[in-house]
Amino acid sequence: MLLSALGFALMSTCVKLAAQQGIPLLEIVAARALVSLLISYVDVRRKGLSPWGTHRKLLLGRGVVGTLALICVYYAVTTLPLAE
Repeated sequence: MLLSALGFALMSTCVKLAAQQGIPLLEIVAARALVSLLISYVDVRRKGLSPWGTHRKLLLGRGVVGTLALICVYYAVTTLPLAE
């Protein structure tokens, strides 16, 4: 739990700093999604699984909901003041 909290705090700090440098919110989300895509793809291929799964509609829905959630979280991080 401590590592998770530390990771979330570091992520929030990096997102906040990137936004202060003038990087648009959707570019920050896209960069994070690209890193996650690469790590996930390597892991899925290493395990010999299909990246598309067996329930493609559910996978697409999860992707859309996850993207919207990530945009909302990063928007909140960029606009709300962090504790100093």
